[in-house]
Amino acid sequence: MLKTKTQSTAYNLVTDKDMTYSYAETKTGATWVDGKPIYRRVFKVINKSLSNGVVVQSFARSSFSEITRIYAYLCGSDGGHTPFTRVGSGGKGSSIEYSSDNNGFIFIGSDTWSAQSTRWVIIIVEYTK
Repeated sequence: MLKTKTQSTAYNLVTDKDMTYSYAETKTGATWVDGKPIYRRVFKVINKSLSNGVVVQSFARSSFSEITRIYAYLCGSDGGHTPFTRVGSGGKGSSIEYSSDNNGFIFIGSDTWSAQSTRWVIIIVEYTK
């Protein structure tokens, strides 16, 4: 079970008081099941073409022990936010996944997006060291 700084027993809710999001590595105040502290880092990737298997952002395997969570969004200057969530089978849906072979986050899916300076990908990763 994920442990955090505070836990409300009345409602059995777990909250992370340190909801700091930064392009630099930040300790979340939570610990993973093995007792190691969890870190968070945000990547913003601008003007990148996305197609199946493309490396979106490098992140050396030596930077972490275990990834505990990845979330990613495609954002636009129009205010739109599209989460990358793999849905279904047979290549339907899109996601951002970590690839040890590619030493970074890759785009997986049947959709493609051309590079545009008005569109960017946000990747939020939480991990242990």
